[in-house]
Amino acid sequence: MKRYAAQYVLGFQSGILSRQTMTFDDRNIFVSHSPMEGETASTFFFNGILCPPFRLIGKNQMLTPAEATELLRQKYRENGSRMLTEYLSAYVEMSAWTAGAKNGLWCIEMLDLKTLQLQENTVVYSVLP
Repeated sequence: MKRYAAQYVLGFQSGILSRQTMTFDDRNIFVSHSPMEGETASTFFFNGILCPPFRLIGKNQMLTPAEATELLRQKYRENGSRMLTEYLSAYVEMSAWTAGAKNGLWCIEMLDLKTLQLQENTVVYSVLP
C-alpha cells in the first residue's frame, strides 16, 4: 500500500477536501481516503493539491504534466486573481476517486495555499502514472 497526503485533494463529488490522506494499492489503484491525522509512517506528504490528471474539455484526451503546467500559467497570466478551483473544475473529473479506480495522481504545487490562487511559478507533476 502507498499513502499520499496533501494540504488539499481534488477529484471527489464534494469538491476540494483539505488535509486528506489517499491510499493506493501496489498496482496504483485507489483504495480509500481519510482525513489526515498527524504524521503517519510511510505517508508521502505534498504541500499542494493532489488531483487526477487533467483532461481536455469535451474529450477523453489527457494532458501531460508539462501541458497542464503551461495551461495553469497561461490562466495566471490572463487573470491571476481567480481561484485555482475555477479552472480545475473544467479539467479534472470531479468523481475520479472511487474505490478500484486507476486514474493516476498529480500534484499541483507553488500556489497560494491560503487563497488557492495560482502563482507565476505554479507547477504540475505526476506522482503516480
